[in-house]
Amino acid sequence: MDEKCAIKDAATEELREYRGELEGIEEIINCVSHSHKLNHVNIWTPFIPEFFGLEKGLALLRQLFRSNLQCLRLEGPLRKLPEYESNFFGNLLELQLRESRLEEDPMAILEKLPNLKTLKFCNHSFNGKEMTCHSRGFPQLRFLLLHHLHQLEKWTVEEGGMANLSCLYICDCERLAMIPQGLRFIEPLKELVIQGMPDEFLNRVRLVDGQKGEDFDKICHIPSIRIDEPPLLEASSLVLPFLMLIAFHSVM
Repeated sequence: MDEKCAIKDAATEELREYRGELEGIEEIINCVSHSHKLNHVNIWTPFIPEFFGLEKGLALLRQLFRSNLQCLRLEGPLRKLPEYESNFFGNLLELQLRESRLEEDPMAILEKLPNLKTLKFCNHSFNGKEMTCHSRGFPQLRFLLLHHLHQLEKWTVEEGGMANLSCLYICDCERLAMIPQGLRFIEPLKELVIQGMPDEFLNRVRLVDGQKGEDFDKICHIPSIRIDEPPLLEASSLVLPFLMLIAFHSVM
Protein backbone atom coordinates (compact mmCIF):
# COMPACT_ATOMS: atom_id res chain seq x y z
CA MET A 1 0.00 0.00 0.00
CA ASP A 2 1.35 3.41 -0.92
CA GLU A 3 2.03 5.43 2.24
CA LYS A 4 0.29 8.61 1.09
CA CYS A 5 -2.68 6.52 -0.02
CA ALA A 6 -2.73 4.80 3.39
CA ILE A 7 -2.80 8.12 5.22
CA LYS A 8 -5.55 9.44 2.99
CA ASP A 9 -7.60 6.26 3.51
CA ALA A 10 -7.13 6.52 7.28
CA ALA A 11 -8.81 9.90 7.27
CA THR A 12 -11.81 8.47 5.40
CA GLU A 13 -12.10 5.31 7.54
CA GLU A 14 -11.15 3.03 4.66
CA LEU A 15 -7.84 1.87 6.08
CA ARG A 16 -7.93 -1.39 8.05
CA GLU A 17 -4.25 -2.29 8.13
CA TYR A 18 -1.05 -0.34 7.67
CA ARG A 19 2.42 -1.85 7.28
CA GLY A 20 5.35 0.47 6.91
CA GLU A 21 8.45 2.10 8.35
CA LEU A 22 8.65 3.68 11.78
CA GLU A 23 8.42 7.10 10.12
CA GLY A 24 5.13 5.98 8.59
CA ILE A 25 3.45 5.37 11.91
CA GLU A 26 4.33 8.90 12.95
CA GLU A 27 2.33 10.21 10.01
CA ILE A 28 -0.49 7.75 10.66
CA ILE A 29 -0.79 8.74 14.33
CA ASN A 30 -0.81 12.37 13.25
CA CYS A 31 -3.64 11.56 10.88
CA VAL A 32 -5.59 9.58 13.48
CA SER A 33 -5.21 12.24 16.14
CA HIS A 34 -6.69 14.88 13.85
CA SER A 35 -9.48 12.74 12.40
CA HIS A 36 -13.07 13.34 13.50
CA LYS A 37 -14.26 10.13 11.84
CA LEU A 38 -12.06 7.40 13.30
CA ASN A 39 -13.34 6.03 16.60
CA HIS A 40 -11.88 2.52 16.85
CA VAL A 41 -8.12 2.01 16.49
CA ASN A 42 -5.65 -0.80 17.11
CA ILE A 43 -1.94 0.08 17.12
CA TRP A 44 0.47 -2.83 17.03
CA THR A 45 4.18 -2.11 17.49
CA PRO A 46 5.86 -5.43 18.33
CA PHE A 47 9.21 -4.76 16.72
CA ILE A 48 10.12 -1.35 18.09
CA PRO A 49 10.45 -2.02 21.85
CA GLU A 50 12.42 1.08 22.77
CA PHE A 51 10.72 3.70 20.63
CA PHE A 52 7.83 4.70 22.91
CA GLY A 53 10.19 4.90 25.87
CA LEU A 54 12.04 7.75 24.15
CA GLU A 55 10.89 11.35 24.22
CA LYS A 56 9.93 11.24 20.55
CA GLY A 57 7.74 8.22 21.18
CA LEU A 58 6.17 9.78 24.28
CA ALA A 59 5.37 12.88 22.25
CA LEU A 60 3.52 10.66 19.76
CA LEU A 61 1.61 8.99 22.59
CA ARG A 62 0.64 12.37 24.01
CA GLN A 63 -0.64 13.35 20.58
CA LEU A 64 -2.63 10.12 20.30
CA PHE A 65 -4.02 10.55 23.82
CA ARG A 66 -5.41 13.96 22.85
CA SER A 67 -7.49 12.40 20.05
CA ASN A 68 -11.26 11.88 19.88
CA LEU A 69 -11.03 8.07 19.88
CA GLN A 70 -13.68 6.05 21.67
CA CYS A 71 -11.97 2.64 21.55
CA LEU A 72 -8.23 1.99 21.50
CA ARG A 73 -6.06 -1.10 21.63
CA LEU A 74 -2.31 -0.67 22.09
CA GLU A 75 -0.26 -3.80 21.53
CA GLY A 76 3.51 -3.74 21.93
CA PRO A 77 6.11 -2.30 24.34
CA LEU A 78 5.39 1.17 25.70
CA ARG A 79 7.51 1.12 28.90
CA LYS A 80 5.68 4.15 30.29
CA LEU A 81 2.65 6.36 29.72
CA PRO A 82 2.90 10.12 29.28
CA GLU A 83 2.06 12.29 32.27
CA TYR A 84 -1.65 13.00 32.51
CA GLU A 85 -3.05 16.11 30.83
CA SER A 86 -6.59 17.42 31.24
CA ASN A 87 -7.27 17.06 27.50
CA PHE A 88 -6.40 13.34 27.38
CA PHE A 89 -9.04 11.02 25.90
CA GLY A 90 -12.17 12.93 26.81
CA ASN A 91 -14.26 10.53 24.68
CA LEU A 92 -12.45 7.24 25.29
CA LEU A 93 -14.80 4.45 26.39
CA GLU A 94 -12.64 1.34 25.94
CA LEU A 95 -8.91 0.74 26.33
CA GLN A 96 -6.88 -2.44 26.02
CA LEU A 97 -3.15 -2.66 26.73
CA ARG A 98 -1.28 -5.76 25.62
CA GLU A 99 2.45 -6.56 25.92
CA SER A 100 2.97 -2.93 26.98
CA ARG A 101 5.51 -3.91 29.67
CA LEU A 102 4.78 -0.78 31.66
CA GLU A 103 7.17 -0.36 34.56
CA GLU A 104 5.24 2.29 36.50
CA ASP A 105 1.73 1.87 37.88
CA PRO A 106 -0.56 3.13 35.07
CA MET A 107 -3.61 3.52 37.32
CA ALA A 108 -2.68 7.02 38.49
CA ILE A 109 -3.00 8.20 34.88
CA LEU A 110 -5.80 6.01 33.54
CA GLU A 111 -8.11 6.51 36.54
CA LYS A 112 -8.45 10.17 35.57
CA LEU A 113 -10.00 9.44 32.17
CA PRO A 114 -13.54 10.77 32.70
CA ASN A 115 -15.57 8.42 30.49
CA LEU A 116 -13.58 5.19 30.46
CA LYS A 117 -15.96 2.24 30.88
CA THR A 118 -13.86 -0.79 29.85
CA LEU A 119 -10.21 -1.39 30.73
CA LYS A 120 -8.22 -4.55 29.87
CA PHE A 121 -4.68 -5.30 30.98
CA CYS A 122 -3.46 -8.29 28.97
CA ASN A 123 -0.26 -10.33 28.68
CA HIS A 124 2.55 -8.44 30.38
CA SER A 125 0.93 -5.05 29.94
CA PHE A 126 2.19 -4.13 33.42
CA ASN A 127 5.47 -5.48 34.79
CA GLY A 128 5.39 -3.75 38.19
CA LYS A 129 4.70 -5.33 41.57
CA GLU A 130 2.09 -2.92 42.96
CA MET A 131 -1.01 -1.29 41.52
CA THR A 132 -3.30 1.22 43.26
CA CYS A 133 -6.78 2.49 42.39
CA HIS A 134 -7.31 5.69 44.34
CA SER A 135 -10.47 7.09 45.86
CA ARG A 136 -12.72 8.71 43.22
CA GLY A 137 -10.60 7.23 40.44
CA PHE A 138 -12.26 5.57 37.42
CA PRO A 139 -15.64 7.25 37.99
CA GLN A 140 -17.32 5.53 35.00
CA LEU A 141 -15.44 2.22 34.83
CA ARG A 142 -17.76 -0.79 34.46
CA PHE A 143 -15.45 -3.61 33.32
CA LEU A 144 -11.88 -4.42 34.41
CA LEU A 145 -9.67 -7.29 33.28
CA LEU A 146 -6.33 -8.20 34.85
CA HIS A 147 -4.84 -10.94 32.68
CA HIS A 148 -1.34 -12.44 32.75
CA LEU A 149 0.21 -9.77 34.95
CA HIS A 150 2.92 -12.10 36.18
CA GLN A 151 4.81 -9.62 38.38
CA LEU A 152 1.82 -8.12 40.18
CA GLU A 153 1.96 -8.91 43.91
CA LYS A 154 -0.22 -6.27 45.55
CA TRP A 155 -3.35 -4.53 44.29
CA THR A 156 -4.89 -1.79 46.42
CA VAL A 157 -8.36 -0.33 45.87
CA GLU A 158 -9.15 2.64 48.09
CA GLU A 159 -12.68 3.21 49.33
CA GLY A 160 -14.50 5.23 46.66
CA GLY A 161 -12.29 3.94 43.84
CA MET A 162 -13.98 2.32 40.82
CA ALA A 163 -17.30 3.13 42.43
CA ASN A 164 -19.38 1.96 39.44
CA LEU A 165 -17.50 -1.23 38.57
CA SER A 166 -19.88 -4.06 37.71
CA CYS A 167 -17.63 -6.79 36.28
CA LEU A 168 -14.12 -7.88 37.31
CA TYR A 169 -11.91 -10.59 35.80
CA ILE A 170 -8.68 -11.70 37.51
CA CYS A 171 -6.82 -14.27 35.42
CA ASP A 172 -3.37 -15.85 35.66
CA CYS A 173 -1.82 -13.26 37.99
CA GLU A 174 -0.04 -15.96 39.96
CA ARG A 175 1.90 -13.66 42.30
CA LEU A 176 -1.09 -11.59 43.40
CA ALA A 177 -1.43 -12.36 47.09
CA MET A 178 -5.04 -11.41 47.79
CA ILE A 179 -8.24 -9.66 46.76
CA PRO A 180 -8.08 -5.93 47.55
CA GLN A 181 -9.91 -4.74 50.65
CA GLY A 182 -11.63 -1.99 48.68
CA LEU A 183 -13.80 -4.39 46.68
CA ARG A 184 -16.16 -4.68 49.67
CA PHE A 185 -17.16 -1.03 49.13
CA ILE A 186 -18.12 -1.41 45.44
CA GLU A 187 -21.85 -2.06 45.69
CA PRO A 188 -22.55 -2.19 41.91
CA LEU A 189 -20.09 -5.09 41.48
CA LYS A 190 -22.26 -7.93 40.12
CA GLU A 191 -19.77 -10.34 38.61
CA LEU A 192 -16.35 -11.63 39.67
CA VAL A 193 -14.44 -14.18 37.58
CA ILE A 194 -11.22 -15.73 38.90
CA GLN A 195 -9.19 -18.05 36.66
CA GLY A 196 -5.74 -19.57 36.78
CA MET A 197 -4.90 -18.32 40.27
CA PRO A 198 -2.84 -20.32 42.81
CA ASP A 199 -4.47 -22.30 45.61
CA GLU A 200 -3.26 -19.83 48.25
CA PHE A 201 -5.26 -17.08 46.56
CA LEU A 202 -8.33 -19.26 45.97
CA ASN A 203 -8.44 -20.54 49.54
CA ARG A 204 -8.71 -16.97 50.78
CA VAL A 205 -11.94 -16.31 48.82
CA ARG A 206 -13.71 -19.65 49.08
CA LEU A 207 -16.39 -20.86 51.45
CA VAL A 208 -15.68 -24.53 52.19
CA ASP A 209 -17.82 -26.60 54.58
CA GLY A 210 -19.03 -23.44 56.22
CA GLN A 211 -15.52 -22.13 56.74
CA LYS A 212 -14.86 -18.71 55.27
CA GLY A 213 -11.55 -17.89 53.65
CA GLU A 214 -9.75 -14.79 54.93
CA ASP A 215 -11.01 -12.68 52.00
CA PHE A 216 -14.50 -14.12 51.72
CA ASP A 217 -16.14 -11.11 53.40
CA LYS A 218 -14.58 -8.81 50.79
CA ILE A 219 -16.59 -10.40 47.98
CA CYS A 220 -19.64 -12.00 49.62
CA HIS A 221 -21.86 -9.14 48.39
CA ILE A 222 -21.17 -10.02 44.72
CA PRO A 223 -24.13 -11.98 43.23
CA SER A 224 -22.11 -13.94 40.65
CA ILE A 225 -18.69 -15.37 41.54
CA ARG A 226 -17.07 -17.88 39.18
CA ILE A 227 -13.81 -19.56 40.05
CA ASP A 228 -11.78 -21.56 37.52
CA GLU A 229 -14.67 -22.12 35.15
CA PRO A 230 -14.05 -22.31 31.37
CA PRO A 231 -13.23 -18.80 30.10
CA LEU A 232 -16.13 -16.77 28.81
CA LEU A 233 -14.01 -13.83 27.70
CA GLU A 234 -11.77 -13.59 24.67
CA ALA A 235 -9.22 -11.11 25.97
CA SER A 236 -8.21 -9.89 22.52
CA SER A 237 -11.73 -8.96 21.40
CA LEU A 238 -11.82 -5.33 22.49
CA VAL A 239 -13.48 -3.63 19.56
CA LEU A 240 -14.52 -4.49 16.03
CA PRO A 241 -14.21 -3.02 13.53
CA PHE A 242 -10.96 -1.21 14.21
CA LEU A 243 -8.15 0.47 12.37
CA MET A 244 -4.98 -1.56 12.69
CA LEU A 245 -1.62 0.18 12.53
CA ILE A 246 1.46 -2.03 12.35
CA ALA A 247 4.92 -0.50 12.60
CA PHE A 248 8.24 -2.30 12.22
CA HIS A 249 11.83 -1.72 11.25
CA SER A 250 12.81 -2.52 7.69
CA VAL A 251 15.15 -5.48 7.28
CA MET A 252 16.70 -3.93 4.16
